[in-house]
Amino acid sequence: MKTYDLTDMAAPGAQYDLILKNGRVVDAELGLDGILDVAIADGKIAAVAADLKGPCYDIIDCTGKLVIPGFVDAHQHCYPATWISLNPDTGGIYNGVPTVVDAGSSGYMTFPDFHDRYITRSVTDVYAMLHLHPIGFAHDPESWDPKEAQKIQTYRVVETVEKYRDRIICLKLRAMEDFIVHKGLQGLDEFLRLCDQCGLPLTLHIGDFFSDRLSDAEVDGFTRGALERLRPGDVIAHAFTGKRGKLFREDGAFDDLIRTAVERGVLLDACVGQTNFSVASLRRAIARGFKPALISSDYGCVSIDGVNNNWGMSLSRFLTVGLSLEDILAMTTINAAKAMRLDDRKGSLRIGREADISVLELHSGQYEFMDRRGGERFSGGELLVPALVVRKGMAYHVIHKGCPPIG
Repeated sequence: MKTYDLTDMAAPGAQYDLILKNGRVVDAELGLDGILDVAIADGKIAAVAADLKGPCYDIIDCTGKLVIPGFVDAHQHCYPATWISLNPDTGGIYNGVPTVVDAGSSGYMTFPDFHDRYITRSVTDVYAMLHLHPIGFAHDPESWDPKEAQKIQTYRVVETVEKYRDRIICLKLRAMEDFIVHKGLQGLDEFLRLCDQCGLPLTLHIGDFFSDRLSDAEVDGFTRGALERLRPGDVIAHAFTGKRGKLFREDGAFDDLIRTAVERGVLLDACVGQTNFSVASLRRAIARGFKPALISSDYGCVSIDGVNNNWGMSLSRFLTVGLSLEDILAMTTINAAKAMRLDDRKGSLRIGREADISVLELHSGQYEFMDRRGGERFSGGELLVPALVVRKGMAYHVIHKGCPPIG
């Protein structure tokens, strides 16, 4: 451990509050990749340069570590009043992630509670997708039975978005079998019009069909129709699922539709989650020239297991399939910020930005991953381990570390 001369560090009028010293700074948005210092003053990025000097209150030695813009986890469940969710700080700041986006755990009936009890009281910076079902994940599965669906008051979606526009950045639809049975592509069209009315993109969850109410042809028909309908900026969550309705089929039947959708600006999110990620689907996609636009965790209380038990493991699996470290860091910082329309404040170490920073270690060894619960196990030689996170200039230690090497 290096030491530094902290003479006068507590003197009034110090130039910096904190300097992260001698880390490998990687910022895809600014094109930075080198050994640099990052200085923070008044909760904002004050300087990024080699061998910064000047009186400061604290110095943290980051030699041998990666220093990057704060991670943006663009798909997480952090409204603890629902069955699926964690506390925002558990999956956020204490997991090495200063900014999270809740993936529709609440709807217009429950979002005010989520906002007042959790969003405003968390250290983690929390944004949200608003679920198009009135109560979101308050029960499972969401019922789209006509008797239930007719109670949905779309004007209240618009009102809720307008009232909380500083926090609601997307609308969310889980196109599970109940939705397809009762509403189908006509329902998707209806909600895309509602997205237009709100001025927000849609995140569409695909996959998850647990009964025989729908044939394979019906499920694939919805996937095909969705690929034809989604607009620039819309996100397909679980784009690399291995379940029925998946995008990347063995026969490549949807490849042309996917390519056309991606070219017009539809974004593929490689959510990990508990059961909705398939490494075989991702390998198939990469072999055909497709990559995720962003990577998110789908972190929640049901996915803290051997599949997805910390952010480092969630990301490290992508090092084993041909994505570079630089790809992964871009997909979880500036790409995620752009997808969630937060790139005016997140995803970069630009001078004057709020000082949200993630510090990582890259370990070498033999590590085992699993693509989903009960799914394929595969190994890799590198593991990303969050070490420290800075939120608005304040440094926090990471609690959820990594997995031990095999053997």
